[in-house]
Amino acid sequence: MAMKCRRGARLTLLGNAAPIDGDRTLRARFLRYQPQAQQLLGLRDFSFWRITPLTLRFIAGFGAIRWISAAEFSPPVHGFAEVEADIVAHMNADHPDALRACCRESLGREVRETQVLGVDCDGFDARADGVRLRLDFPEMAPDAESVRRTLVKMTREARKG
Repeated sequence: MAMKCRRGARLTLLGNAAPIDGDRTLRARFLRYQPQAQQLLGLRDFSFWRITPLTLRFIAGFGAIRWISAAEFSPPVHGFAEVEADIVAHMNADHPDALRACCRESLGREVRETQVLGVDCDGFDARADGVRLRLDFPEMAPDAESVRRTLVKMTREARKG
């Protein structure tokens, strides 16, 4: 059942939290997003946690409230977490012009410097001229090959536009 979201919509997630130990990929991803946090990672009380959802309470607005099961909420597992850093490095090293074109076409922003921070099945995050931006994929990309095809298509469309 789809619900139309209004301003002030909110989601409360109830779940079990468990520490994640020794995940270098997660650490590297976190630092791409938050490079100033390098010192925090050295502190003994800093750690990463994973929350496994049990149920969610979604309030879309007045009279639009419902519980959502964990099964309904669970995003698809993307099949490229282990190669995300390679995708990011490739885009940043080989395609800065494509990233600028995508920012212009998708977001209407002219940027001089941009870099991809992370990729997921719904899109990618970039830092452009010091501002973090979100660029959504037109459709879900559940694996590395789908991400590649989607990025190529977005780039072609952006360069035409």
